[in-house]
Amino acid sequence: MIQINELRVGNNVKVTISNDAGIYEVLGIPAWGMNGAGDGKEPVVMIDRCPKQLVAISKLKPIKLTPEILEKCGFHKQNFAWVPEGHEDKYYMKWDFTIWDEGPGDYHYNSAEFPTPLKFLHQLQNLYFSLTDKELNYKP
Repeated sequence: MIQINELRVGNNVKVTISNDAGIYEVLGIPAWGMNGAGDGKEPVVMIDRCPKQLVAISKLKPIKLTPEILEKCGFHKQNFAWVPEGHEDKYYMKWDFTIWDEGPGDYHYNSAEFPTPLKFLHQLQNLYFSLTDKELNYKP
């Protein structure tokens, strides 16, 4: 389950609502919805479903990182790491953002001082934005 404090506007998450399930972008996290909306039971977020819709946090699921998801984010595999498209350097010295691939489902941000495990797309989107001040575009 995703916690409300893990999300930020622009994150992509799986949403299951009645008979509809899909991947949607978080458009807003209303301050009044942080502690629950309406009945006050659980936090809500606004997603880009047409029409825009408030959804309870319990309806959101994280998107597990896979090679396919990383490719949809504009990364490509170079030896043992995932690097953004357009960053070709056989000596691995000019990559501004690298994800190490330690095996299926075992990814972490390349930092010897603070190796940061990455399991889900929203974690990658948040870290990428924090370090580069740019959005990581996910193209479903």
